[in-house]
Amino acid sequence: RKKRGRKARLWFVIFKCTWWYLLIQGVLSLLEVCCQVGQAVIVGYLSNYFVISEPSNRDTTNAYVYASALVIMAMAIAMCHGHGHVIGHKLGMITKQTLSAAIHQKILNLNHVAIGHTTVGHIINLASNDVHRFEQAFVLIHQLWISPLVFVVFAYLLYSELGLCSLVPTQLVIIILSLQLILSRLFHFVRHDSVRITDKRVKIINEVISGIRVIKMYAWEHAFKKKITQLRSSES
Repeated sequence: RKKRGRKARLWFVIFKCTWWYLLIQGVLSLLEVCCQVGQAVIVGYLSNYFVISEPSNRDTTNAYVYASALVIMAMAIAMCHGHGHVIGHKLGMITKQTLSAAIHQKILNLNHVAIGHTTVGHIINLASNDVHRFEQAFVLIHQLWISPLVFVVFAYLLYSELGLCSLVPTQLVIIILSLQLILSRLFHFVRHDSVRITDKRVKIINEVISGIRVIKMYAWEHAFKKKITQLRSSES
């Protein structure tokens, strides 16, 4: 992209290196959701068997088929869920190690002016906390497109069974999702302030460790302890 005069994108590099694993994980997640939807439909068919006062042999056979299908789908859900999470954790570990190496390489290439504007706490926070978020994100990344799909499918199933009454729970879900988006936006600002305070706290702790002899000689332990405690309380 730089040769073509375009700005380099980190997400494009990550996608190019991990697209095959993401595709497999997406297929497994889709199969898991399909089995969950199939279970809900089959449970409805199976419950109709117990309503029949005098079931015939065909009804009994169908009930056994539905019960067997429930067991098979439960096993398929467990397998897809387990393999999907393993691939997600693997992708997270690969991305975490790659970004950690990139941060290390970037630090080695910084000049003295850039190093003066960069704090040690910020670097440590990037390498320890921020990079760890990728490891958690890859486990649930496919829920971004699977969750709306599941919502549409279940809304259709509810409408086919309940009619207009299904609009009530559907609207409740939409309201809850809207509130969740608003709260996540507020959490973003809170997290931004918390990261800034965390950088400052880590910087002070590193300064304390580096100059522990001077601090012990002048008996500044209580002053630094009070300062770090205040930053921890502000961070929480």
